[in-house]
Amino acid sequence: MTVGDLAPLGVTAMLVLALAAVLIGFSKTAVGGVALISVAIFAAVLVGSRFAADRLGSGGVYAAGIVAGSTDVDTIALSMAELAGTQVAWRVASTAVVLGLFSNTVVKGAMAALLGGAAFGRTVALAFGAMAAGGLLGLALSWLG
Repeated sequence: MTVGDLAPLGVTAMLVLALAAVLIGFSKTAVGGVALISVAIFAAVLVGSRFAADRLGSGGVYAAGIVAGSTDVDTIALSMAELAGTQVAWRVASTAVVLGLFSNTVVKGAMAALLGGAAFGRTVALAFGAMAAGGLLGLALSWLG
């Protein structure tokens, strides 16, 4: 894969950014700024995920899921929804989303423990452990089915 192969995806990302800017009206409000940043992050994750899939295979997609998920699960979920079945196998895409969810949960759990103290951190860890078990079960079913 060359940079030229990514050109159509890059052009699409730029058009999405331009459309978002027009719809937001280059607003200086917090909502407008956050929306534009969210679209930019989504475009970057989409291009990065495609690049990782082409250059590094499924391992690259999994890494993209972990990295992107550590800050925002929506971006990796939407990117995998876009790429699944075409550039990325369905099972790889679902695994990347679950890995993103796990990394996001770990980051939020660490924040809870650091900001809320050890007792609060343990309570959150129990709840997150139950969530992780559900995620693993769903992932296992997607791989078996």
